[in-house]
Amino acid sequence: MPSPIAHTVAAIALTGWGTSWISPDVSRIRRRGLFPVVLALSFAADVDALPILWGGDLGRWHNQFTHSLLFAVGVGLAGAAALWRCGVRGWRRALILSWTAVGIHLLMDWTSAGRGIMLFWPFSGLRYRAPFLLFEGFHWSEGWFAARHLVTLANELAFAGAVGLLMHGAKRWRKMFDS
Repeated sequence: MPSPIAHTVAAIALTGWGTSWISPDVSRIRRRGLFPVVLALSFAADVDALPILWGGDLGRWHNQFTHSLLFAVGVGLAGAAALWRCGVRGWRRALILSWTAVGIHLLMDWTSAGRGIMLFWPFSGLRYRAPFLLFEGFHWSEGWFAARHLVTLANELAFAGAVGLLMHGAKRWRKMFDS
């Protein structure tokens, strides 16, 4: 699974996209809530990792029901309400942004090294992994300071750089057509 670095980068990119959907008459205080909500949605599927904080077995709990489409739909609905309160115009846009934030997390975990995700839980216990890997992933079983994590860090910094370049290019593209 990707580390929090990659999931945060995805949330930053989605916030940049979602900012254009905020009504101009919304207060600055409500606008400031957009990033924390998108960030929380992008990490929502990892709520099942909390047992590790209490010394639990991460492998036993992680990538289970919280990495399913059913969980994504439920969290997406709640997230849409929060995004609507942040000033996102219309429920459809709030739902799209919310489900995209949760869905990108599932997509990133699907394309990383590991045992896969239970996408169709509770209807199936099968785990799915992409036929290609984009992320080396963070290997919790090797401890916090494993040398292998340097590869993960390099992989995710490259991902962050690519996303940054895409965001910069999109901004320039918009300015070119707005003038």
